[in-house]
Amino acid sequence: MVQKRHISLLSLCLLVLTAGTAHAQVNVSAKFVPRKGSKEKSAPNPAQLSDAVSLEAKADSSAGVSRVVLEIDDQFRAEKKMPPYHFDWDTLAERDGPHTVGIVAYNANGQTGVKRMKVQVENKLSLGIDYYAEQALLAMRRGDEVTLEKSARKAYRISTSIPEAIRVMALLVGLQGDPNRGIGMLEDRQSMIQADDPVTIEIKNFLRLVRAVRNPDLIAMLPDMRAGLVSTKQRARELLDEIKQKTPDSSDANALLNRGDMLWSLHRYAESLDSYQRVLKLTTDNKLIRRVQMRIASTLLRLDRIKEAHNLAEQMAVLNENDLTIKALFGAVLYEERKYEEAQRIVETSAEKKNLAGLVVGAMTDLVTGAQTRALKRTAESFKLMEGPENQYLALAAFAENGNKEYARKAFAVSIMNSPVAGATFAEYGFQAIVFNNSPDRFITGLNIFDVALSVDPDDVTAMAGRALALWGLGRKNGFHDYLDRLSKVDPNSPDLYVMLAAELSRDPTKSVTVKEALQRANKLDPYNFRDKEVPKPEVLAARMMRIRRIIPMSPTLLDKADAPPPVVESTIE
Repeated sequence: MVQKRHISLLSLCLLVLTAGTAHAQVNVSAKFVPRKGSKEKSAPNPAQLSDAVSLEAKADSSAGVSRVVLEIDDQFRAEKKMPPYHFDWDTLAERDGPHTVGIVAYNANGQTGVKRMKVQVENKLSLGIDYYAEQALLAMRRGDEVTLEKSARKAYRISTSIPEAIRVMALLVGLQGDPNRGIGMLEDRQSMIQADDPVTIEIKNFLRLVRAVRNPDLIAMLPDMRAGLVSTKQRARELLDEIKQKTPDSSDANALLNRGDMLWSLHRYAESLDSYQRVLKLTTDNKLIRRVQMRIASTLLRLDRIKEAHNLAEQMAVLNENDLTIKALFGAVLYEERKYEEAQRIVETSAEKKNLAGLVVGAMTDLVTGAQTRALKRTAESFKLMEGPENQYLALAAFAENGNKEYARKAFAVSIMNSPVAGATFAEYGFQAIVFNNSPDRFITGLNIFDVALSVDPDDVTAMAGRALALWGLGRKNGFHDYLDRLSKVDPNSPDLYVMLAAELSRDPTKSVTVKEALQRANKLDPYNFRDKEVPKPEVLAARMMRIRRIIPMSPTLLDKADAPPPVVESTIE
């Protein structure tokens, strides 16, 4: 009798335990997300997966979760025993076509919860090494690291021994890891890469740029920087010839638009303007006309034809009063006219509504008017929409003015690598070397940086002005005089020129009246920034020159991204 009672109690306990176990449900969810450390802005599309992708899983159970497993086609691939349950999946290891992704979560009782999703892998490796190697090179030239990584990895997946594949993998290794290792891969005799091939030279010098900008010693970086920039400019000339050969006298509006954009990226603004103007003669499509007119206004700014840019941008703004991108473009014109407060008012709505162009123009204007905190916030907002040389240049300025030199240096590195023939980035860094460096060598460092910029482009007016300032700071009277003479011929309407002229005249006590007139002239040209009654110190003027000589890079890419911001898609496994 006692024995039966014991069995009954034991059975009852087992039933209670079993009931408890049965209710320990395992809940699982997962979604595709942008890869950590990548510049991807949106989650991958499950219907078109390519290259490496990331999944983020969540699992819970009242009994506790012991592990979460990633399965592909019911085959084990990876396991995580502790959150966060983040999985990377390299689809290059799979065949193209349909697959099933599964997330399986186990609780402490051995029970499971499963979520599966049908996906489609489309790496298209059949397009071949030549195709992907060329895509990687094009991505390098336009600063598109996402496409560069995907294309280089695909070329190398097809073959690890073909020179074209090794070459672009060396580019990727050098950019994302060690530039010396990347250069070593190019110089490895076993790879059979031709050392004198123009593309090999282009990649090697790009990696020298990478090595230079990662060097914290400004002086030590200059030889690599000079060699890389000069070589890149030569390659730009070759690319220009290729563009002209491929699109001789096209009568196709879209082909001419693309030609104009490529010329713009190579800073051939007069030729770019000609292509855009020809598009207008060929099309009646209102949407295309709008895109081209915005490009024309932006190009006129770069050609210093500001009055024409103003008339066109204002006309567009009146006809399209609710168009956020056009408002931002008009704000950029006002900025170039040094009408900073008016530019702020025009662009306010665009910036508040997170239009990319509005954020960039608004942040640049904030930096001039002293609203550094808001400029940094708007810069950060712009990076949610795009990460290119345009807003890296903006970040270089915003981080420096907010006192974050390390982030400013990183922004310089990305910007100069992605837009190496743009003197604005290098000139900004030269001014920063003077303004934010209390070392007695500040003017020597600035002079060296401006010299590199001028070795690449002897007609860079901003670099000329910076060099004149550095020579003034170093007390080199003859050189200072020579550069002022050059500036008075090529940039006669810049207010900083008249302050430097006042500095030179002030050495002669008999010319006090002329000094006063020069300072008044500077004030008339820019009353917001130049109110001096006496000649300021060169480092004080350097801060103003740095701000007023910045450009707003309203590139075709930025204008198009402002019109069509990338969607942020989260793909959930059902």
